[in-house]
Amino acid sequence: MLPSAPTWRPGRCTAPRLQFAHGMWLRRRQQAGDSRAPLRAARDTFDALGADAWAEHARRELRAAGERSG
Repeated sequence: MLPSAPTWRPGRCTAPRLQFAHGMWLRRRQQAGDSRAPLRAARDTFDALGADAWAEHARRELRAAGERSG
């Protein structure tokens, strides 16, 4: 029996990557408060998909926006 396929696939990360990019853009435009919601959504989706590197990037952006993320 073959092991199950990993949850993460590049095509499945399109929406959270767009959320991540939007959150980064907002933060860099000095809108840290507004950036947190898309960054949180991206982080949560990356975590659910097992895209650990992307989730860590989102956590760093959230910290830079003033939020602590586990």
